[in-house]
Amino acid sequence: MGRELARLTAVQVRSLGPGLHADGGGLFLHVQGGRRSWVFVWKRGGKQHRRGLGSVKARSLARARELAAELRAALADGRHPDEVLGRLAQGGAPIPTVAEAAERMIQDRAAAWRNPKHAQQWRHSLRDYAWPVVGAKRPAEVTLEDVLAILKPIWTTKTETATRVRQRLEAVLDYCAVHGWREESNPARW
Repeated sequence: MGRELARLTAVQVRSLGPGLHADGGGLFLHVQGGRRSWVFVWKRGGKQHRRGLGSVKARSLARARELAAELRAALADGRHPDEVLGRLAQGGAPIPTVAEAAERMIQDRAAAWRNPKHAQQWRHSLRDYAWPVVGAKRPAEVTLEDVLAILKPIWTTKTETATRVRQRLEAVLDYCAVHGWREESNPARW
């Protein structure tokens, strides 16, 4: 591998401070708040795009470089990086849709909730308001425009519901970020 595509060392991956550190060829190490994860960045149509490739604990530097090479090849062939990723997450498991990730999060949290109705309320409010817009999307695909499309129709008529839907969607997207399915930024954070 040429030097221009392998700037980082294993020691740097463990020790670099906060920021976005280039390895080359679109591969970056993202260090924020003690978390270290891989990010692939590319431009298409004059717009910059990013995809998280998982944490450094789940994916080694060598594997992240291999994956970045596959993504560069896909882009050169006119394909979208998501096709190459095969919607793979850490450890090779498929990246869930936002609705599937929400269900996992609800199941993880349900034992801590005092009232079993909380899980039902979460499911129903997200199903009724959020899933028509983002339920079938992958976590990394959710944008601020999606969140606004969910909230604008109900913000003035069902303010309490809109507030809860926003908070629940924020929690789901945070859950996705923790699992490496999206970047740290959360478009549902107010």
